[in-house]
Amino acid sequence: MIGMVMTNATSLMIPHGGIQPYLGTNPICVCAPAGEEPPFVFDGATTVVARGKITVAAKMGAKIPLDWGVDAQGHPTDKPGDVVALSPLGGYKGYDLAAAVDILSGVLAGGPFGQYIGVLGAVAGPQRVGHFFLALKIEAFRDLAGFRADMDTFLRELRSQPPAPGSKGVLVAGDPERAEMAARLAGGIPVPDEIEADMRRLAEQFGVAVADPIV
Repeated sequence: MIGMVMTNATSLMIPHGGIQPYLGTNPICVCAPAGEEPPFVFDGATTVVARGKITVAAKMGAKIPLDWGVDAQGHPTDKPGDVVALSPLGGYKGYDLAAAVDILSGVLAGGPFGQYIGVLGAVAGPQRVGHFFLALKIEAFRDLAGFRADMDTFLRELRSQPPAPGSKGVLVAGDPERAEMAARLAGGIPVPDEIEADMRRLAEQFGVAVADPIV
């Protein structure tokens, strides 16, 4: 089957043309099987980046691109510590996609949406996010073997497109993650010093043993 999954989330994104967060990062995931090729696996937030990347940049004292988020006055900022809201991916397009996710995951389900979703990790109550799932049975549209063969052709032709100057070539959704997984399985996961310090502090606070080194 072809799968589509999406979820709404805590208000972090400014609507296009606004300065106050209302929508969440509201990620969308679409997956499709192939034959000999690995499946197409797309999973991405409707903001330019996920909040976690800004948190990591702040801990490392690094600057961020100006299109990642805005400060309290609604101005783009390269200082991660000043970010109070995230910017939508592609301007109004990311904003509209996020709104569509909230309609399908929240409004359609009769659940919270936008600013009415709880804060992740808050002790006041559950976050009450909503989810939307769609599964398309390929054989209801065409024969499965033919679909898989066409997917193989589609994915191979995408990867074989001429690369842009300075590019490493054309990839499809799922390729970077598979390469990263192989590298991490072989060499471990690099942990910045600031993150390791946080992990050790939390481990000591809650009496949890920590491997040494953390990688």
